[in-house]
Amino acid sequence: MNEEKTEKEQCKIADTIEKVPKDIQLKSQNVSLTVCIISCLVMMGIKMYLNQPYKDILVIFAATNGGKNLYIGLRTRDIVYIILGVMWGIMSVLLLVDFLM
Repeated sequence: MNEEKTEKEQCKIADTIEKVPKDIQLKSQNVSLTVCIISCLVMMGIKMYLNQPYKDILVIFAATNGGKNLYIGLRTRDIVYIILGVMWGIMSVLLLVDFLM
């Protein structure tokens, strides 16, 4: 009886997660990207103030943007987001190579 109740609760939780409205998911993605941008800008400002190289933070920013756009593009089959994701990804690789040299 107890196991049966636990299985029903787990199924209910899984159904609830799948039914999260798309607008809430999109808003959460936008909020997370905004937090990433703000934190990258703050870290860049601190590194510039301390006269340290800051290209590593640009790599993080470009990779985050690339990952987000590519994920949205592959999930929605929207070619614009796929192209943006690939372009941000290429930029992050180029920035990483420039940072390492």
